[in-house]
Amino acid sequence: MAMGKDIVRAILDGAEQVAMPALVSTMSICIVFVPVVFLTEPSRSLFVPLGMAVVFAMMASYGLSRTIVPLMSKALLAHEHEHATKEAGSDGATHKKSNPILAPFSAIFKVIDGGFEYLRNVYKHTLDQALTFPAFAIGGFLVFYACSMTLLPMIGQDFFPAIDAGQLRLHVNARPGTRVEETERVFKRIEKAIRELITPGEVEIITDNIGILPAPIDVRISGLDVAKNYEIAQKIKRDMEKVRGAVDVCMHQVVNAPQIMFDVDRTRANEMGLSQRDVSNSFLVTLSSSFQTAPNFWLNNQNGVNYNLAAQAPQYKIASLDDMRVTPLTSATTDKKKQPPLLTNVSTFTRQATPSVVNHFNAQPVFDIYAACQDRDLGGVSGDIQKIMDRYQAELPRASMLTMGGQVLSMKSAFAGLIFGLVFALLLVYLLLVVNFQSWSDPVIILMATPGALSGILWSLFVTQTTFSIPTLIGTIMTVGVASANSILMVTFANEQFREGKDGRASALEAGFERF
Repeated sequence: MAMGKDIVRAILDGAEQVAMPALVSTMSICIVFVPVVFLTEPSRSLFVPLGMAVVFAMMASYGLSRTIVPLMSKALLAHEHEHATKEAGSDGATHKKSNPILAPFSAIFKVIDGGFEYLRNVYKHTLDQALTFPAFAIGGFLVFYACSMTLLPMIGQDFFPAIDAGQLRLHVNARPGTRVEETERVFKRIEKAIRELITPGEVEIITDNIGILPAPIDVRISGLDVAKNYEIAQKIKRDMEKVRGAVDVCMHQVVNAPQIMFDVDRTRANEMGLSQRDVSNSFLVTLSSSFQTAPNFWLNNQNGVNYNLAAQAPQYKIASLDDMRVTPLTSATTDKKKQPPLLTNVSTFTRQATPSVVNHFNAQPVFDIYAACQDRDLGGVSGDIQKIMDRYQAELPRASMLTMGGQVLSMKSAFAGLIFGLVFALLLVYLLLVVNFQSWSDPVIILMATPGALSGILWSLFVTQTTFSIPTLIGTIMTVGVASANSILMVTFANEQFREGKDGRASALEAGFERF
């Protein structure tokens, strides 16, 4: 329209000029979301829908930009074009009457537009100098890229970014063998102390999880040599407690729970007409009901439901060792008229320790050492722990394995999938551009924006002290797609200028200035 074309011709020429580059740039942004298919759970369930939403939105936006936008341009811009033509004088200049209502907005627009045009001219001058001294410009960018890469080790890694949810988490370990109801009483006393310490009204809710120890880092040592593995696990646990940022380091398996062992004198029991099975069954009935030894059911004919019928000694009658020692022993041949023998008549007891939490990994006994992170990224903490694990690899018994699991494993798997997918997506974008531009060199020029985009990402993360995470990598993928799209528009415009007879330098300068 500024060239004097009528509204229809202006819309057609403008739509035709950017139709193909806009399509290619849209497809490039869609292609870079291919990496989400390489994600594993749980990040796959989170970000595959996000990638699909972006792809569908980009496709829909391109369709609307080719249809609705031209129609709305004709409906809304035609009147403005005619109005401007009527107000043009005989000398061709346009004389507009000032509107007092729009005057403040016009002033603001002039300031913004003037500043933008000044910045645009500065950019053109800078680009002109870069094209005049290409070796200096390329060397400067290479140095900048190299300096940006040095920031990579300084940026940590997290599965998901840390958020301040206003939550305080305490890990409490009761003595091994403590009953659940007694553990609950301990937690209630802790809750009371917390409410007395914190100002009333600042605590919204307190949640107790008894028996769960969730942690992002899980160091596993598995193998058949349980004693040696436990010894090494204890050493690793002590070293992990010294790692900066590692908190709540604990071993999941409990190996020293108290146990009372009753040794039956089989000869004496046999003299009383009792077998080992009779002694065990009598004791089980007292402690855990007759359902353990002789399951019995009652069928309710009215509703067709089976109900368990069991006999068990009340807990208050077996509250001490003396109560258990006087447990009566019976058998199928016991004379009901006589006083049955007692447990203390045929057995003695000793106190021992026994594992109360036993786990297996790949069918082998395993010890898990859990750790959480505080005031440091997950990647840094896990890296230091990995160094500790490497030191103990030589001490492992034969066939034992030392591995790291938990959230760290999911993070590394997701990172590897995204990075591999990003490289694969860039290859697909390159092949798409080769087909579109019918050239092997133009796509290389377009993808040269990728190092600059990655450098900007590194500097932004470093300045804001943000770690690499799954959302960060998704943003990186989006940035690479947008950078490629901008480069496509730039190279397309430069090629058009080149076909119009301008040399390469003038075409590049005009493309940068017009597309800025």
